[in-house]
Amino acid sequence: MKNPGRSAGILIAACAAAVLFIGGTAIAGGPNLIANPSLDNGTSGWNTEHSGSNISVSFNYPVKGFSGNAVKAQITKYKNSGDAYWQSPAASVAAGKSYLFSGYSLSNVSVNVIAIFTKNNGSSVTQTLGTVSGTGAWQQFSATVTIPSGYTKVRFAHELKSIGYVEVDQYSLTEAASTSTPPPPPVQQKPLINSFVTSSSTIVAGQQVTLSWNVSNASSTSIDQNVGIVTGASKQVTPTQTTTYTLTATNPAGVATSSVTVTVVQPAPPTPPTQPNGPNLIANGNLEAGTANNPTGWNADYWGTMNVKFTYPVAGKGGGKAAQVAITKYSSGDAKWDFDHVPVSSHTIYTFTDDYNSTLKDNVTVEYLMSDGTYQYDWVADAPATNGTWQTLTAQVTVPTGAVSLTVLHTIAAVGTLTIDNASLTANPQNPLPSGMVALTFDDGDLSQYQNALPILNAAGMRASFYIITSEPGSGDSGYMTWAQIKNLASQGFEIGGHTQTHPYLTTLTSAQAQKEIAGSYSDLVKQGITPTTFVYPYGDRSPSTDAMVAAAGYSAARGSYYGLNEPGAPRYNLDDIRVDSSTSLASLEAEIDQAVADKRLLILEIHDVLQSGGDEYAITPSFLQSLVNYIKQSGIKVVTLNQAIGSI
Repeated sequence: MKNPGRSAGILIAACAAAVLFIGGTAIAGGPNLIANPSLDNGTSGWNTEHSGSNISVSFNYPVKGFSGNAVKAQITKYKNSGDAYWQSPAASVAAGKSYLFSGYSLSNVSVNVIAIFTKNNGSSVTQTLGTVSGTGAWQQFSATVTIPSGYTKVRFAHELKSIGYVEVDQYSLTEAASTSTPPPPPVQQKPLINSFVTSSSTIVAGQQVTLSWNVSNASSTSIDQNVGIVTGASKQVTPTQTTTYTLTATNPAGVATSSVTVTVVQPAPPTPPTQPNGPNLIANGNLEAGTANNPTGWNADYWGTMNVKFTYPVAGKGGGKAAQVAITKYSSGDAKWDFDHVPVSSHTIYTFTDDYNSTLKDNVTVEYLMSDGTYQYDWVADAPATNGTWQTLTAQVTVPTGAVSLTVLHTIAAVGTLTIDNASLTANPQNPLPSGMVALTFDDGDLSQYQNALPILNAAGMRASFYIITSEPGSGDSGYMTWAQIKNLASQGFEIGGHTQTHPYLTTLTSAQAQKEIAGSYSDLVKQGITPTTFVYPYGDRSPSTDAMVAAAGYSAARGSYYGLNEPGAPRYNLDDIRVDSSTSLASLEAEIDQAVADKRLLILEIHDVLQSGGDEYAITPSFLQSLVNYIKQSGIKVVTLNQAIGSI
């Protein structure tokens, strides 16, 4: 396989002859055997293909291509298996003969390049030619293809097998030949700017931002705004006001330019101090007291099959003492340092914080001792890896009725290390709402919600909030509501909110990508005549920077996926909720509703598919939803949309 890339000087044109010389040997020549390779005259001959039962796919044409138009395949929901791709028109070929395939693609994930060979009787076989990485910039892939015996047709595709997208353009298939004809003089190509992006399109005054680019065939590259000549692939700048930067690439054959704008906003005024929480309930929360091997009041604990080492003391944040757990071999279970149980009240919401340094994503779960002597466990947060730096985790802890004491389990469950320091558990000031409230929130815009949940809500006279993945309506995926159905919900008084454009894990994206997902969802809804007010993070995956992006996009509040009730002063862009799924018992929800009523808190319920049968672990049945709605009515709790609840918290 050869992949000479753009630097080899290949010129691809629809139905034009092309010859490539490497080391004096011509390896390709003759006309392009793929019809309509540029896609500038529609998609004639091109087909869409996808497989898999737990997959959501969309196909688009036209989109902006490498040169002219292109086609796009996108997967927004994926589980276990399946694929999606645009397939080129069939080219007639001769068995045993070699050909050179070339094609351009732009993707945000790695994709396989495949050839599909077909016999005259219709049987086919697929061969993987190679892989193209997801750089977000146009890339050329080339490979020599030898046609298997008995096959007379071949098609090509860039195969997508995960959540993401791929665009393709300018496919070419030419006969391979061998000759010693010397190569012609190289043709000077004009410079090409493949990409020019900023690490963040909106910054606070005083912050730095990184401009990054990918340029081909340039002898000189420069940026205006007094940046000047640049080398390499990136440059940090610190604009003091909103600035548009223009990248210019030149060579003797011509000039190419591209621009990006960085919006500069002034820092937000400091938040007025709130009433401080009570004293730290964790004895020796800073881990300074202890013996040679164990901090006072703390326990080294693990379960499962693993090789684990607990170390105390180690260097903590700021130079004090801390405790570390390291897993060197792992099969199952988890490991953690946990503090001795502290007495708590179910009528109080607590704030837990700790400083931690971890090589991997951690789980944070609260262990409650109940009045009947049993233990109950509630997940409250995930703590992302810190990449060698100290970070602070903060989570609100809603104590269930009947709990008498608790400890917090900050755990790791894979090979890696976790160091913790400065753990704190404080009681929030008593600050109830005027009355208990419940908000029913439906994620993703699933069609089953419109078909099965809407009649139940209307019969009960309840209004709820629906959060839309804005790339799905109009995509043709029958599992999601259409824009007409969503607008009908809005006309009936249901709240419509944002849930990003494609439902990614936001913290895995670049700043620019995350901002596009968030702000794009807002603008997509506005284009449909809907002004959204609240937002939901996909998978509850968020960070302080994504919170700021949600606020900047125009949303007034956001729901995460941390377990618990909400009170006045709750973090506006990370409201707690309780998920309702196939494993949830009605009794547990009734207890949460009763507690929200008794303590005058806001309970946010997170709901996905509402299906008579089937579905994944997130789905519930209409009969279960009906029983839940019946109990809500029986309890007398106030039912609100999330937007209506914001004014109270």
